Amino acid sequence: MNELKSLNAIFDGKLFRIPDYQRGYAWQQKQLTDFWNDLLNLPNDGRAHYTKEWTGRAIYERSQELLRFLSTRWNCKLSEEQIKELASVSFVEDERQVPSALS
Repeated sequence: MNELKSLNAIFDGKLFRIPDYQRGYAWQQKQLTDFWNDLLNLPNDGRAHYTKEWTGRAIYERSQELLRFLSTRWNCKLSEEQIKELASVSFVEDERQVPSALS
């Protein structure tokens, strides 16, 4: 059975490369802003956030290639601290602004 993993557990110590065939539909500023707003609007009551499933395959030790974003299921439970670590910055004064680390 699949277990839920935090973003820290998924990304920590790994390098990701987006394949050329994926870049045609890469996220733009609008999609990053929408995602950031979704994270900011999460209720702080322990519920999981539904996003998408990520499928990857190992390229070499401690490195993975991000293969596909599938419109199926992947649960992501983020705390404020995890969001700060993901963004690698403190929350900006206008928290509706996507941190530069995500854009």
